[in-house]
Amino acid sequence: MNTSDMLITKPSKQLLDCPEELIKYIILEIDYPEDLLQLALSCKAFCRRIIPYHIQFRNLRILTFCHINDEFWEVLGQRESLPSRFQTIELLPYDCDDQLLIIPLCLLTSAMEVLEA
Repeated sequence: MNTSDMLITKPSKQLLDCPEELIKYIILEIDYPEDLLQLALSCKAFCRRIIPYHIQFRNLRILTFCHINDEFWEVLGQRESLPSRFQTIELLPYDCDDQLLIIPLCLLTSAMEVLEA
């Protein structure tokens, strides 16, 4: 047996080799959607995790009394993992400008109709 046979090389560890839970916690520590998008664009593996599950669910800004709320809260209640993804939730007065709203449109069908009207 020669010395080269005795050397044991460890495979290099990369971020994506970490357990899924650690990657999830790293993603959750990123505060701004713009930064999440940059990470998602860095590789396909991050893109598959971030784009559908995190980018739209970082911040929520919704009117206190609005017909969108009923549908929104119903959908959020049916998908129990989604509420934990929001880092900030702001309830705005009913008479606020619609431009200030931040709603994950992927969850709502009526949200698009309201915003396009």
